Amino acid sequence: MNITTLLDRLPLLAVLIGTALLALLAMEIGFRLGRSWQRRTHVEKEGPVGALAGATLGLLAFLLAFVTGMAVQRFDHRRMLVVNEANAISGAFLNAGFLDQPARSQARVLLREYVDIRLNAAADLTQISQTQARSEQIQTELWTQIEPIARANQTPMTALYVTALSNMMDIHVERADAIRSSHLPNSLWLGLYAIAMLTMGLVGVQVSYTERRNWTSLIILVMVFSLVLTLIVDLDRPTQGIMVISQQAMLDLQAQMQAVMP
Repeated sequence: MNITTLLDRLPLLAVLIGTALLALLAMEIGFRLGRSWQRRTHVEKEGPVGALAGATLGLLAFLLAFVTGMAVQRFDHRRMLVVNEANAISGAFLNAGFLDQPARSQARVLLREYVDIRLNAAADLTQISQTQARSEQIQTELWTQIEPIARANQTPMTALYVTALSNMMDIHVERADAIRSSHLPNSLWLGLYAIAMLTMGLVGVQVSYTERRNWTSLIILVMVFSLVLTLIVDLDRPTQGIMVISQQAMLDLQAQMQAVMP
């Protein structure tokens, strides 16, 4: 089962509610198993269960902190790629000014369209495949345009444009790879959920040794865990969710291009 794909398809609210329900179910199963054990053995003392539950909760908290750090690192990497891509396109756009006409205008028109396409892809997730295909087509057109010019006129200015264009294409590949594959590993998600459910079950066993369940404390525990896990899921989504990566660098570049070429 690909839990990463499943979590990506579900709305964040569904992830939150589903995780909370799973945790409550695990806790209830643990509670009933604990009561059943007590009836069979006639042992009503908690013994080491409380210490084990506390240690397991501590381990779960450490694991959640570790996974959150991984998700934040990936989120920051994707955010920096947006800035790097804006800088690379800006460099190509400025260096295109050293080309002779009509190559200069043709290159800048294509680069303006390229920025528009990149922004549209970030705004409309359903168009990612089409926009990526058009982005790569523009890259091919730009490279096909500069090849004969660079051969005929091997100047430092032409070399600067070629380098900037190559850098822009490299970052495009990095961003595409970050969107497709920069997820937390599927095995990590499975392990995290398995450990969390076993921990909640152990908490249920501990609660079974008390006369009455403190539902307020249990619900708060479940909600805190579910909120943290939903936050990690949100961070792990490259193009959607509450914490969306800012495209301000690309928007600023778009405005600069429009100022140069109204």
